[in-house]
Amino acid sequence: MLKLIEFENFKRFRRFSLSLRSGNILVGPNNSGKSSILDAMRVLDACLRYSKTSKPKLIGNEKGVFDGFEIPESYLPFDLANITNNYNSEDAKLTFHHENGSTAHIWLHPTRTVRFFIDSKGKRFSTSKKFRDSFPLEFIIVPPLSPLEAEEPLVVDATVQRNRATRLAARSFRNIWYRQPPEEFEKLKERVERAWPNVTLHPPELLKSHPPRLEMFFQENRMTREVQWAGFGFQVWLQIHTHLLRGSPHAILVLDEPDIYLHPDLQHRLYHDVKEIFPQYFLATHATEIINEADS
Repeated sequence: MLKLIEFENFKRFRRFSLSLRSGNILVGPNNSGKSSILDAMRVLDACLRYSKTSKPKLIGNEKGVFDGFEIPESYLPFDLANITNNYNSEDAKLTFHHENGSTAHIWLHPTRTVRFFIDSKGKRFSTSKKFRDSFPLEFIIVPPLSPLEAEEPLVVDATVQRNRATRLAARSFRNIWYRQPPEEFEKLKERVERAWPNVTLHPPELLKSHPPRLEMFFQENRMTREVQWAGFGFQVWLQIHTHLLRGSPHAILVLDEPDIYLHPDLQHRLYHDVKEIFPQYFLATHATEIINEADS
């Protein structure tokens, strides 16, 4: 779990620190910095994923010499053009403090190589696994949601794996669940039917057309409909919980404005689902239902 994040020269923040708890709800007017905080999580997630690709190397700077990585800009979740506060020449610096005492540092600048290194009380890391084990975190970052496809072709496993954690997940929604074991689908089914008592959700079916495609139906008051025919709030609920169910006992959830398109009753239920699944979460929201429900 993360205990503290320090921001220096990063986007909205000249210098700012955020003490963290298990539940972290970010509230404020537009353009106040909520998304900048979530962007820091996205950057750390990208750096941790890149660290799986090779052995760490020595990164030297004014703090000393540490094991770390130089991160290609193409691996980051957004462009670095406006990464520094008021476009100044200094590095933007993100410092993440883990509960185990390790500290992860990310230094970013539009014209310099991104550097990512970990200070774990002077320890050295000879392998990528040892590097990641010193800062054990997993992120579930819910991407922007979009309407489900009217017709979804059957695609190969590699496409599903590539899309399932990205903004393209909506295009592969039925494919994702077509590949999940029945016990996993039952978890989604339970969460949907708990929120919509008159609905019964069915797993995807393969339609042997040319090319083959998938359909997924639900019943509501004895009427059978394809999921794409439902309102966007229902589609949002299906997609959010598809991402939530990827969670693990060590995962951190990052969710930006989940209240859009959801009725206050669903906002309330979503908040409790998040608390039930994740040991630590970050929600940016304008929803009074979530704000009022959360601990002050």
